[in-house]
Amino acid sequence: MGMGYLIWRFITQVIGESSAVMLSHRPFIMDGRTRYTDYVFRALSKASISALAAFTIVAIAFLFSPMANIEGFASLVVTVPVFLVNVFALGVIAALLGARYPDIHELTTTIFLFGFLLTPILWDAANVPTDSVRAKLMYVNPAYHLVQMIRSPFLGGHVESITWMYVGIMTSVMLVLATVLYRRYARFIPLWI
Repeated sequence: MGMGYLIWRFITQVIGESSAVMLSHRPFIMDGRTRYTDYVFRALSKASISALAAFTIVAIAFLFSPMANIEGFASLVVTVPVFLVNVFALGVIAALLGARYPDIHELTTTIFLFGFLLTPILWDAANVPTDSVRAKLMYVNPAYHLVQMIRSPFLGGHVESITWMYVGIMTSVMLVLATVLYRRYARFIPLWI
């Protein structure tokens, strides 16, 4: 549960801050000396420092847990970069939307509150019947796959092939979408804010 919450908090912190980052850095943007993606990197690095501090506590708890799988730490070499690329791409999209529509920050907060209940962080995904509506919503939820990709190896489980396919497709789509939207709309950010 601790690892799932840590991942969820990281996602919400980056996306939530990214959706308001352009408005909060308006004087710097008007100065025109910084790339707009640097502000998203700032949100990502701030969340990374916070997550790293929390991860040390979760790692210590894992070492004393009978369910812990030490080999799961090796999987972080692959899963964390993929996770960071996805969160960064989402952050760029949220920053562009937040610059254009200033109230998007409140919408993201509401979406993440609802998504927290839909993502298996406080409950176990294995206890959900596979043919239920809840299971279908869970498998469509991108946060579920991002959480499972990192958390499953720690608990001695394996990452399902559907999760790898989902994350692979999502990473490709998010990178292309973020790049296209940034190239098309970044020049309008000073006008929007």
